[in-house]
Amino acid sequence: MFCHKCGVETPDDSQFCRKCGNHLGVTSNAGGAAAAPAPAKKKSSSNIGIKLALLAVLIGVLWYIVSQVGKPTTLVRTVARLPIDLTNEIENVHANSWRALTIQVPYDGALTISVQVQRGNPVQMYLTTPAGLDKLKNESQNTYLGGFFAQQARTFQHTERVNQGTYYFVLRDYSLGILSSQASDVAVKARIEP
Repeated sequence: MFCHKCGVETPDDSQFCRKCGNHLGVTSNAGGAAAAPAPAKKKSSSNIGIKLALLAVLIGVLWYIVSQVGKPTTLVRTVARLPIDLTNEIENVHANSWRALTIQVPYDGALTISVQVQRGNPVQMYLTTPAGLDKLKNESQNTYLGGFFAQQARTFQHTERVNQGTYYFVLRDYSLGILSSQASDVAVKARIEP
């Protein structure tokens, strides 16, 4: 008999190759003659199920990737430092109240905020930090960053470099709503660029 791995001739009743140690798949009978190789194990149905599940997951991942071609996600835009629109909303601010919009800046860059009062009263607008928002809530004090401030305006646009982090853009209507509008609709757009 010859080893099917290394080709060395081995005695017929050997279970292992004397050169490479490979199992030869034979056992000896009581009469000393070589028995047939042991039958191969059947593949279990659970292995087939696992393979089918993996194939389904792979197909799902490939479908998702193909469906997203041409549409960079926020994660891709953040890693590649591409421009990202952070918010584009119309906020309703009631007279004699304020509203804070969360602006999550994913990387250090130039933040542009554009505001247009579409209906209603002029409003105070400014960008602040979480600590500044806490001051506004607790002490009714305004603290703002750089040039991100407008006192009683209908339009506003400013661009300035900011660090990655969480900011709040505050819209504050000081009017009482008696001789003025009860509420204001304010369009706010924020965009970050490298």
